[in-house]
Amino acid sequence: MNSISLIIISFFFFAFSAKFQLALSKSAENVIDREGNSILPGVDYYILPAMSSYGGGGLIFRKTGNSSCSTSVLHEDKENAVGQLLRFQIQSGSILTGSIVDIEFVEKADCIKSSKWRVVYEKENKTSAFVAVGNAEDYPGQNKNGKFKIEKIETSYKIMFCDSGPFNCTDIGLYNDQKIVDAQPLKLYQSKPLRKNIRMDDIFV
Repeated sequence: MNSISLIIISFFFFAFSAKFQLALSKSAENVIDREGNSILPGVDYYILPAMSSYGGGGLIFRKTGNSSCSTSVLHEDKENAVGQLLRFQIQSGSILTGSIVDIEFVEKADCIKSSKWRVVYEKENKTSAFVAVGNAEDYPGQNKNGKFKIEKIETSYKIMFCDSGPFNCTDIGLYNDQKIVDAQPLKLYQSKPLRKNIRMDDIFV
């Protein structure tokens, strides 16, 4: 029997529930789930909003726009949709707040070699950047170099994107694209990320 942790995270962009804090935590500590268990590298997780009042379900990747491949990372609008399983990877040690992590979906589309998260610019310009899956060669001329990291804030954690070091980081929020049905893309925001409280549950399959 495999153990899968259901992570219900809050969006500041994403946050995993934790003890109440008013500001970003300055000291590194283990990232934990709702049951107080440390988040482990390579373990399968779902990421979901915790409070139904905020609406929406889990995270998925699928086709958007004129793309012929499922590469866009989206937040499902339906509350009963748990999304797709993800994993966190780290170079060594435990996953702590402030850690630089790789994030990837467990499943992978046939049209790409990797389901790892990355940030890419829109083809038309380099003013808007979104979260997608794949390798750098899948997005020639569109890649935004950087890494994801986890930070604790208030009662939760959030996932940020750092493009030139651990201190130059941007929040990730949801973008309301009227052309996409039942889901919202994840977009880099400079000032006004979406807030949602979240929690984590353990489930077994």
